[in-house]
Amino acid sequence: MTPDAIDTIYQRLKRSTIIQAIAPDDEMWLAAPDLSYYFSVGESAVLAILRALAIGSLQNVETILDLPCGHGREARHLCAAFPEASFTFCDLYRAGVDFCTKTFGGRGVYSAPDLTQVRLPGPFDVIWVGSLFTHVDQRRTAEWMKFLCSCLSDNGVLVATFHGRWAIEVQRTVHPLIDSDRWRGILRDFERTGYGYADYGDRYADYPASIRGRGKIIKLINFADSVPGGRILARRFFGLFERAPGYGVSLSKPEKIIEIAGNIPGVRILCYSERGWADFQDVLAVARTDRLKPLEIRPDLR
Repeated sequence: MTPDAIDTIYQRLKRSTIIQAIAPDDEMWLAAPDLSYYFSVGESAVLAILRALAIGSLQNVETILDLPCGHGREARHLCAAFPEASFTFCDLYRAGVDFCTKTFGGRGVYSAPDLTQVRLPGPFDVIWVGSLFTHVDQRRTAEWMKFLCSCLSDNGVLVATFHGRWAIEVQRTVHPLIDSDRWRGILRDFERTGYGYADYGDRYADYPASIRGRGKIIKLINFADSVPGGRILARRFFGLFERAPGYGVSLSKPEKIIEIAGNIPGVRILCYSERGWADFQDVLAVARTDRLKPLEIRPDLR
């Protein structure tokens, strides 16, 4: 996409009035009820996508998949940046899918524990995967990334996030992503293979939450204890993981993610950015542009 086209999208986003409606059971909002921070995370997703589009060969964005969509923290900014695009919202949390389709328009798809069994109405020009691979093991990351790439249109881009090296500092000084015993196992495999993972188990629902914000540490509340009815909400939200075994916390080196993407045929790695989303998670961008496509040389240059 041309620089002028990228700038047009960005200026449109900055001029837009972002939809303010927030679902009462939006766990991202309840964990951090700060509108400025909440919106900054959504805007950061659009910026990550624009960086990928600036490198790739896609010229127009007509179809977008937001997976997992949650309650639309990113969707509201995507809709502002790409108002003419058709959206598909997908998540295990059905209430989030329903809220997104009702609030932002588009099609809703209920996900499943095995993403490859979900019938997605592609192809998509853009697939945004914000904090999904951060919760699954290497096998699922490889399988699901390949599956999602197959759902892209020609030259379409997949933009996905990962827990990179900064997550080690988050676990150590900001807040626990998972309990210390499981974290030690994650670190061991991370150092040994480049990819560490552990299931949540049965102790994660009571963790206080906090996250690294733009240039500062944003302390989040433990909504399970501090919000009226929060424990009911926490049990309902985290119950998704109980019904979908194999979810937890992953930690990966950039070179491992590049290796996984490099093993997918018919695509091209566009970029990898450490802490590229909300100054926290790493970002990978891949395009369905065949890396082995023959070079087209103008006849007059042969």
